[in-house]
Amino acid sequence: MLRQSVSREYLKTGHESILAEFTDELLLNWNPDYQEKKYIALRDTVVPQLMVAFSRKGHHSFVYDYQIKKSKNTLSNHRTKVFGKYPTMSIEEAREKVIYFNTLATTKTLDEILEVKMIDTVVYFIESAEGYIKIGKSSNWWARAKELTASSQGHRFIGFRIEDDVFNETSLHILFRKFRKPNSEYFDDTLNYIKALIVKAVVYHEPKAKIKQTLEWYEEQIYEKDKQP
Repeated sequence: MLRQSVSREYLKTGHESILAEFTDELLLNWNPDYQEKKYIALRDTVVPQLMVAFSRKGHHSFVYDYQIKKSKNTLSNHRTKVFGKYPTMSIEEAREKVIYFNTLATTKTLDEILEVKMIDTVVYFIESAEGYIKIGKSSNWWARAKELTASSQGHRFIGFRIEDDVFNETSLHILFRKFRKPNSEYFDDTLNYIKALIVKAVVYHEPKAKIKQTLEWYEEQIYEKDKQP
């Protein structure tokens, strides 16, 4: 049964969203009455921030409906972002992505998560059950993180940052080479150097200039004794 609902975003645009539990049968067979509208949106009752936009041209787009924080106690207006096409992306995968977006989202990373999507190459961090940190890179961070965490029990995804000429997989592997497990991309972080860097680079998203200074400081701290005669 379809139930009508209106989000703030659609109040502004004049487009209504309709509540329904997403199934393949529903999405493949529903014929909306567009009238004068360019598209009609269905909102999932299982994961309410997930919508599907039906366009007059026959396209079905998965849409994430979300809010970001303006300040500690204030939320902005709703925003929407297309992140996949149905049926190329399954309903279950779309739900998982929205849930995953929510677990990663903080004050300033929600938009970044969605903008990165499948476009830019990112450096990502995954912690193993033993406490080792994997430093990898991927242009499809979502699929890679999901693959690694699903295939390895106890692994958890920590975060990512868009790769640049300062903060990249190669430079980090070289910097933390002293702690690298043989023949792997996992690093011993007993001294918490990597986690401290993650806080600066991922959580607080410090600018590239500050990250460069931090990496140079780490280089001195880690290898200063090795350089002494």
